[in-house]
Amino acid sequence: MSRPELSCWFDFASNYSYLSVLRLARQHEVAVQWKPLLRAAQSADNKERLRTRTDAARALHIFGAPTFFVGPEMYWGNDRLADALALAART
Repeated sequence: MSRPELSCWFDFASNYSYLSVLRLARQHEVAVQWKPLLRAAQSADNKERLRTRTDAARALHIFGAPTFFVGPEMYWGNDRLADALALAART
């Protein structure tokens, strides 16, 4: 996702599906090339990558988004991003 799309995700629609967030970003005039993005998002290859990443997240006991790891330390929630970045800068 692009930075403007992430902003829409966190600011407006954190509990919505990805396609809902894309539609919301469009309403807020975020510049995205929609047709190729939606085609890629719905491709079989992308769905397989999602399954693989979901399995990896489950193995790490990730239970929500966003979740950040700095080494073995897990940070959960947008409000913990600054803490994760601070630790990453120190290591």
